[in-house]
Order: sequence, then C-alpha cells, then structure tokens
Amino acid sequence: MSRKNRIFAEKVKRHKSIIMKFIHTADWHIGQNLKHYSRTEEHKHFFRQLTEIVKEEMPDALLVSGDVFHTSTPDSEAIRLYTEALVGLHNSKPDMRIVIIAGNHDSPSRLDANASIFRLANVSVIGAVTPDLPERHIVELPNIGYVIAIPHHYLRAVDGVPHIFSTTQSIVEERNTNNLPVVMMAHMYINGADITGHDTGNVGGMQAADITTLGTGFDYLALGHIHRPQNISTNTRYSGSPLHVSFAERYPHSVTIVNIDKHGSAPQITERRINQLMHLYHVPDNGALPFDEAIEALRNFNPEEQGYVMLHVKTRNYLPTDAQARVEELMGEKTNLKFADFAVEFEAEQGKQMTTVLTTSQLQQMTPIEVAKTYYRETTGEEMPERMISMVEEIEKMDDER
Repeated sequence: MSRKNRIFAEKVKRHKSIIMKFIHTADWHIGQNLKHYSRTEEHKHFFRQLTEIVKEEMPDALLVSGDVFHTSTPDSEAIRLYTEALVGLHNSKPDMRIVIIAGNHDSPSRLDANASIFRLANVSVIGAVTPDLPERHIVELPNIGYVIAIPHHYLRAVDGVPHIFSTTQSIVEERNTNNLPVVMMAHMYINGADITGHDTGNVGGMQAADITTLGTGFDYLALGHIHRPQNISTNTRYSGSPLHVSFAERYPHSVTIVNIDKHGSAPQITERRINQLMHLYHVPDNGALPFDEAIEALRNFNPEEQGYVMLHVKTRNYLPTDAQARVEELMGEKTNLKFADFAVEFEAEQGKQMTTVLTTSQLQQMTPIEVAKTYYRETTGEEMPERMISMVEEIEKMDDER
C-alpha cells in the first residue's frame, strides 16, 4: 500500500473509531555528555526511530513533556540537533501538531525565543507560564481534541496547588461542546512514582505532588521528569526518557502511543521500545570486586553490542594511583566499548557493613569534610560528632593555608 493510500485508510479508520491519537515522549536531554563522551549520535539514532514511528502510527500530535535539553544553556550542536529533529518530524507528517513544554533542565525563555519560528512547522512551544494568559497553555486540535500544556517552572513559582491547572481545565470545559478528548501535559514528580534511576528524596529539586490536586478535567495526563516509563493511574503516565540518562536506569526505554475515543473515555496506551545505539554496561553486573579482580572481569567482558562501561570496585581506602591508566590501556583493545567511570564501594572494618557506592566523578565533586562524614556514617552507623567535624575542618583549613 502506498503512503498516500495508507494515510487515507488511517483517516477512515480514525473517523470510524478513534478521535485522537498522539505520541507521548519526554526527557530527551539533548546535549548530555556521558563522562566526556558526546551523545549526539545516540540522540540522532533516537530521532530516526521516532520519525519512523510517526510515519507508521500517523498520530494527530506529538507531545514532549519537558527536559528537551540536558542543560539550560545548550551549546550550538545541541540546538542544531533539536532544530533538525523538529523539522524532520514535521516533514514526516506535516499536519501533526507538536507540543513542547519546558522541564526543570530547560530554560523557559530560551525555548520560547524561537516559538514564533517553530509555529511555521506546526510546533507549539510553551516554555514560560503566563498566568494572565491561561489561553496560551491551551492548544486546540480542531475537531480532534485539546492539549493543556503546563511547563515545570510554574510549579516551582508558587506554594500549594497552581491555579493554572484549574483555570485551563475550566476554559477547556466551556469550549469543548463536542466532547472531544482532553490531554494535559506537565513536568513534575507525582507521589507513588517509581523513581528508580533518580536520587531518592527530592528528585531533581522537585518535591512530590499529589495527583488528586491536579483536577479531573483531563482524559490523559502526559507526564515528564521521571525516566522510568510507567502508569501512575489508568489515565496518567510517565513516558520515560528515550535514552538511558544514567547507569542507574536498568530498564527498557520507550515512547508511548495513546488513543482516546472521546472525552470521558479511558485512553488506550501502548509502548514503542526505543533501541539504544550505545548500551550501559556494569562490570561486574552485580556487586563489586577488588581492583585487580575487577580489571580481570573487564578484560573478559566482550559484549556484541557497543556501549559504555561502569567498573565496580570495592576498596578499604583508595583506588591505585595507576587505576585510570590501567583501565585505559585495557580499553584500547575493546573498540566497541568506552570507559565511563568507576563506581567505588568503600569496605568497612571487619564486622561492619559499608553501603555507600560513589563514582569517581561524585568523589571529585565532594569536599573533604563530606567524604569524611560519609565514611564515618557508613563505618559506624552514626553521624560524625560535631567535635570531629571541627577537627577535620581545622585540618582542612591548615592545608589550605600552606
């Protein structure tokens, strides 16, 4: 069947059964480097897959629920990749509406800066919130449905429940005389979400919110921020990140396809798995080994697919001074692998258990007092006494004065 006939058949099918169909994705983190390695080719690999999914699924909309970039100040390469990806997605289905909101990693003003230009490619970008213009957060797909787009940064600006949620839902309720599907987008941390792969507690600088505070005027809530794909309820979902953003994300990544029959109907949700260009490997896969044994495990590790390696090492004190050099020499023999970092597990004294695992990058970012407090906590099970903290701080001060 030709593409033209396939599109016609899809429209006929849609007219008979499905009113609104869209792809839900989030947390692209364009511009991320893993250690010192650029992930540009990995993102290009994802966008090629996403473009093919658009051609196969023929959706009415593509929703990107925040964290488009990995940093609020993306470099020119990241901006170029973002622009080319949107143009390519638009060309794959010109009548598809693309809706993008800012996440906690994004700069709202930077995203909004080119919003007028992107409108020419049927892209609606909502970076910053305009409380006095709630209509700006409502994207109407004529005869198809409504998208309420709420960026992350508004959530950080107020206490309690943001009024924008109830305001926009009320406006849509008045307009939606044809009972069309209503989708809401947000970038936030919802109570009960599986945050595997994130730091526990305050996830990404965001406190958890209760889903019951967000209203009931939507048929599907397209969430971003949590990287593990998951349903929070029958009509609320995190699409997850399309790429593994960290080594802690030991689960498949995907984008979500959603069909909604009409306002008030339960959404039909399916996943489309994203194949990773570079895999994240742990050596050994479970636990940690003394340095020499870990090196031997790395020597014997030869996966068929290319990827990055995290080497798990346990030690009583420090890694050998030539640890990096020995690993790099060994990695020179493995053309399909790139060394990312050490995950160092500090062993406690006999009879005591150590639980802290830190990468060398994390250790480099910690102050001496933070390292000392962490070591004391894990070896004794208690917090370091103030008198000892003062002693360590005094020693650190003496070193600085030398």
